[in-house]
This record gives sequence, structure tokens and C-alpha cells, in this order.
Amino acid sequence: MANLRLLTFAESTRRTYSSQLALFLQFCTSLNISPVPISATNLGRYVAFLASKLSFSSVRQYLNVVRLIHLEAGHGNPMTDNWFLSTLMKGLRRKKGDATSQKLPITRDILQGILKLLNLDQSFDVTFWAVCLVGFFSFFRKSNLLVQSWGQFDPCKHLCCSDVRFCASGAILSVRWSKTIQFRQRILEIPLPHIPNSPFCPSSALLLCLRSLPPVQGPRPLFCYMSSSGLRPITHAEFVACLKRHLNQLGVDASKYSGHSFRRGGASLALQCGLPSELIKLQGDWASNAYENYINPSLELRKKLADTLGKAFPCS
Repeated sequence: MANLRLLTFAESTRRTYSSQLALFLQFCTSLNISPVPISATNLGRYVAFLASKLSFSSVRQYLNVVRLIHLEAGHGNPMTDNWFLSTLMKGLRRKKGDATSQKLPITRDILQGILKLLNLDQSFDVTFWAVCLVGFFSFFRKSNLLVQSWGQFDPCKHLCCSDVRFCASGAILSVRWSKTIQFRQRILEIPLPHIPNSPFCPSSALLLCLRSLPPVQGPRPLFCYMSSSGLRPITHAEFVACLKRHLNQLGVDASKYSGHSFRRGGASLALQCGLPSELIKLQGDWASNAYENYINPSLELRKKLADTLGKAFPCS
């Protein structure tokens, strides 16, 4: 039973809850109060404590672990029907606002700039460029694209070389695990286009990446490169560090971008191309309407809307 319950939450979620719980217990210890059950007044004090350091959305997330440990101890959710807490949170929201800080999307101009900085005779740059294009066209999350380390590679979760098949129209990636596929309930197939004679063709970049590496026995991460010590996967940390280095070389504020910028950039371009939001949602494997927070309608697209409305009125 204990082993099964340990699998309730994904590993990343367990790490998040662990750090949040440690902070809550530290707070309770400092005030010499019992963490469970907690009174409405002490819960309000914890909100005020969190608000001195965190944003409104982060405070709301940190309160979730308080709910969990109460349910685990057989108590009710202390946040349910709690008028005192709800008014406190509303005041905090009014004071701090509820805007979320998002990284900027990667654009076509940035991709063109990055390409000029690469040496595609080098194994790392070949793999880095393949990750850029696959991430942009697939709207993949970073957890699907790259591993954190060779030791943490899990062939049941991460993309492997065997998860790719090439065809006349490009390539198709088979995803067996993602943020929305936690229980092997389906396989998500994501197509990548073939763009003839273009350095921005994701399927060609991926094929070049795979052909540049020696064959190995058994499963391996999809995105690997040859280093001085042999074959190794490109990790998320390596990819982001390289991305930020190139952005700085281009005179772009690298602090405003991350690996997630490719996901947002591809979705934003799809919107600008006139693709329906339903298709964007399917390609990016969004289970909710959260994708609306990622797409970035350009000023040109808004002008097109305004011009269309204007044409509905007769000229004098």
C-alpha cells in the first residue's frame, strides 16, 4: 500500500510538495503552533508570511500542501468555505495583482539569427539545432524533448530514437508520456513537416542529427551528440545555457527566454498563420484552455481584426 501511494504524484510534483511542506512546517515551528489542524487565524498568518516573498499565484500554490496534509490526517480542507481566508486572498490579489510572468516566444527572426551562429559541422550544434526546430514545430514541453541527465533517462517516458519514423511528408514522433499522459492511456503522434531545401526543416534537421551519430545497442535519448568522452545526451540545462549564450550574442535579453519559449513561439506562429485554436491545442497536447496563455497574437493580427471590422462600415 505504501509503495503504491508513493506513486500518487509524479516525481516533479513530489519534489515541489516536499519543499512547500518544509516551509510550512518551518513556519509552524517558529510560531510554536500545530500544523494540523490549523486555525483560520494561523492560516491567515501563513498567507501574510508567504505574501512577503511570493506572488499571488505562488501563494495560492503553496497553500495546496496545507490542504493535502489535512486530508492525509483525516481532517477537512481548511480552505473550504473559509470566508476569512477568501477575503484575505482577495485583498492580496488586489495588492499584488494576478499577472503571471511568462517567457517571451522564440520568433522566426530569432531562429534565423541562431542559425547564423551555428557550425553544423559540429555534433553539438547539429543536435542543438534539431532540438530548436523540433521544439518549435511540435510545441513540445521541455520534459518531452530532453533529459536532465543520462542517469535519469527513462525509455518509458522520454523520446527515444525508436519513437521517430520518417515519411514523404516529414516525420512523426510517438509520445508515450507527457504532462497529460501520466498513465500510458494513449500514444500521442505529432507530425513534423518536410520543408524542401530549407535549413528550417525540422524533419531534415532531425534526420541529420540521427545520421551523424553512431548506432548503439538498446534505447537511447533522441537528442544526443558526440563529445570528447563519447556519446552523450544533450540535457535541458545544456540546451538552455547554449540558447541564452546565442541570444546574448544576438543582442537579445536572454533572461526573458527559456526552453519553453519554443513551445510558445510555435503556437503563436500557428495563430498568426490562421490555424484554428482547436488544432493548436491538439498539436501542443493541452488538456485545458491553458494554451490561450501561450499564444501571442501579434500587433499585425490585431490590426487585421480591426481592419476587418472597419470594412463592415460604408465609406461616406
